[in-house]
Amino acid sequence: MKYLIIYLVIYLVIINIITFIIFGLDKYFAIKNKFRIIEATLFCLCIMGTF
Repeated sequence: MKYLIIYLVIYLVIINIITFIIFGLDKYFAIKNKFRIIEATLFCLCIMGTF
């Protein structure tokens, strides 16, 4: 049980970092009027465990 909590925390930290980077890239692309990241991808990342 102890390891399950540790793995869950590690998963949440990693998915939050990935989501933060992808949202940042999308914002950067929006400012530069370049290709945007699909909105469904952003929503899926949020559902996967971000806060």
